Amino acid sequence: MDFKFDIFVSYAHEDEQRVRPIVENLQQQGWSVFWDRTIPSGRTWHNYIQKALYESRCVIVAWSKHSVDSEWVIEEALYAKRKGNLAPLLLDSVDPPLGFSLVQAANLVHWDKSDTYPAFRKYLEDITRIIHPVASSQLKPSVKSAPSTKQLAVPSGFVLIHGGLFTMGSPENEVDRSADETQHQVKVSDFYLCKYTVTYAEFKKFIEAS
Repeated sequence: MDFKFDIFVSYAHEDEQRVRPIVENLQQQGWSVFWDRTIPSGRTWHNYIQKALYESRCVIVAWSKHSVDSEWVIEEALYAKRKGNLAPLLLDSVDPPLGFSLVQAANLVHWDKSDTYPAFRKYLEDITRIIHPVASSQLKPSVKSAPSTKQLAVPSGFVLIHGGLFTMGSPENEVDRSADETQHQVKVSDFYLCKYTVTYAEFKKFIEAS
């Protein structure tokens, strides 16, 4: 199926300010995140949320002293658990609701809001395996697979950018539009991009190697 979002974030509205930095970090990884509770005109809350849940690769549930008693959050967590794409985390030192105690949750109670925090780095890896299981399975040789001298290795600092369709070229009414800017659809495949600036020394090594 076609996924509209990489990640759906389920949380109690009282935790919005604590969830925001998590969402911002996820977006910095290049992932599309659904967490906005604003409903478009003409849509019902239940149908709107259900569609977003269905169209998300991974569902993050932020357990807190507020969300463990939220029927909405529990219902969204149940859906993700049945679908097999649940990735819970702890904002507070609480026991998850009945039925979720055996589902391992990332402990971000003392998270410092940085992407270098060990528990958060591990959590990002777990999310990656859910969002992109094929690429993740190639990062390390499978126990059942035959030995191979070539394994896909993603260097540290690289993030997965999901491909898609976009319109290239300017519309006819755009100011200073060139004559050859005919709009057309372009398809881009998934690729990895370094989130840090490439140094001259690093580029020189690439040139010499290739």
